[in-house]
Amino acid sequence: MKRNLIVGDVFATANSGTILRQYKHYVVTRTAMTGGGTGHGPGDVYPDGHKVYSIPIDEQDDENEIGRCEFYQSGSFMGRILPDEIVWLGSAKAQWTRTP
Repeated sequence: MKRNLIVGDVFATANSGTILRQYKHYVVTRTAMTGGGTGHGPGDVYPDGHKVYSIPIDEQDDENEIGRCEFYQSGSFMGRILPDEIVWLGSAKAQWTRTP
């Protein structure tokens, strides 16, 4: 995949780190350009990165917060998963039901 993930994307990754270890397929629930800052020396500027918030779709228990996953796709951050390491599987659409 050559682009950053967007809300609704369903993806898998070949990343073998501890970021995505329990489930195979995730859906993106939110993204943001965030996390930048400055260091201690002059010119130590760290730009914002593309942060992805996702939840597993292989898990049956929606209340399980352990499966929620956040990672960066760009920027100066540890634990990044670059766009080339992500396999795009399709799109998902949320549906809400109102009950009386």
